[in-house]
Amino acid sequence: MEKGYVLKADDNFAEITINLNSGCSACANKGVCMVGDKPINLKVKNKIGMKKGDLVLFEISSSNRIMLSFLVFILPLINLFVGYYLGVKFYETEISGIIGASIGLIAGGTELVVLNKILKDSDRVTPQNIRVVNQEEYDNFSCSI
Repeated sequence: MEKGYVLKADDNFAEITINLNSGCSACANKGVCMVGDKPINLKVKNKIGMKKGDLVLFEISSSNRIMLSFLVFILPLINLFVGYYLGVKFYETEISGIIGASIGLIAGGTELVVLNKILKDSDRVTPQNIRVVNQEEYDNFSCSI
């Protein structure tokens, strides 16, 4: 479970901000995922009538975290290696492999942009089991990461 608060809300969507916990601030990869020390804002469907200022607890499943990590870290590398292989296979020079690897890496970045647009409103990658809590519950809750 994670905790956050509602920045803004309407009948359809709410924007929840997550203050990063000690796991994120101590992570060696925080520069790679571009989080740094800034809070993260998530747009979620407002199925429970959240209002601006509400304190919330929610879940992001482990399988979704693993899938998203794969997409961000591994997919571009796969494209890089495939691009290198195809460049060397068809043109049989090292420079063609480097050019192919570059094209593969750019293709991997493009795939991430397209997948982000496709998945951003999907229930598979958005927080689940959102519930509004009072200040005491919020303060006493410790994040799982």
